[in-house]
Amino acid sequence: MYAVELPGHDVAAGSESFAPMTQVVDRVVAEITARGLTDVLLWGHSSGTAFAVETAKRLQDRGVDVQRVFLAAQLLGEAADRRAAISELTRAEQR
Repeated sequence: MYAVELPGHDVAAGSESFAPMTQVVDRVVAEITARGLTDVLLWGHSSGTAFAVETAKRLQDRGVDVQRVFLAAQLLGEAADRRAAISELTRAEQR
């Protein structure tokens, strides 16, 4: 199991700036392929979900079998607000 600490997301490291998604994904893909991994499972949580999806796409382009991409996040607010947010995300995805 390997983990990625997204640059700029560690509140204890206040001077660290956010890295663009393309830069982070490039590094992750390079590390996974350098290790010779051919079958992977990916997990993306909260702001890391977009990174996980993009990493999966890039790995597949390089011939790595991404068996599953697990995504998780906690939407803030009341249940009705979360349902509305999910509906909005679903509509945006279908566009």
